[in-house]
Amino acid sequence: MSTDDDSEERLPRHREAVIPPAKLRDYLLSTSHPDGRSKALFFARLGYSPKRWRDLDGGLRRLIARNRARAHSLTPYGQKYLVRGTIRGPWGRSARIVTIWIVTSPGNPPRFVTAYPASRTLTFKLLDSVVLRKDLPRVGLKKDDLGTIVELYEPDGVEVEFLTVTGKTKAVVTLTNRDLRPIGDDDLHAVRRLRRRR
Repeated sequence: MSTDDDSEERLPRHREAVIPPAKLRDYLLSTSHPDGRSKALFFARLGYSPKRWRDLDGGLRRLIARNRARAHSLTPYGQKYLVRGTIRGPWGRSARIVTIWIVTSPGNPPRFVTAYPASRTLTFKLLDSVVLRKDLPRVGLKKDDLGTIVELYEPDGVEVEFLTVTGKTKAVVTLTNRDLRPIGDDDLHAVRRLRRRR
């Protein structure tokens, strides 16, 4: 019976994996790269940046050491593998990602090809500021309202407090990670008037 500790389930020679720094710094973490920009924004929400590419390097190495590899496709240039897992960024947030590796010939160490989000759902941390993804008319909240995570529940539940600009609590709501998104550089503070109940 195979287990998560079976070495043969891991990427071959994963301890010697080759991860080109430029691929992390100038592609996955570069907001100026025309194709890599969307990935850079995703990784930035976990706390990664071009200056912190070594943190991502370490995260990728831990991921392939802990998760099983799946043979993906055999190409004229070598065998490709997929390794899925959760990566925890410098800010304490986690997200599931898919990584692709290639072994160019038997006996060679694997070479990092790319990585991308397994989903757009992030795992938030306590006291994160978050944006609501949908209207909640029962409690008078609307999509894009800003809240703060005040409690976490396993596996993906959160308690979010929504305040007025004067600090008065409007609602404390139990939600899931899928109901929220992190704040981004394109978000702008705005004010809307609440409807008072009669």
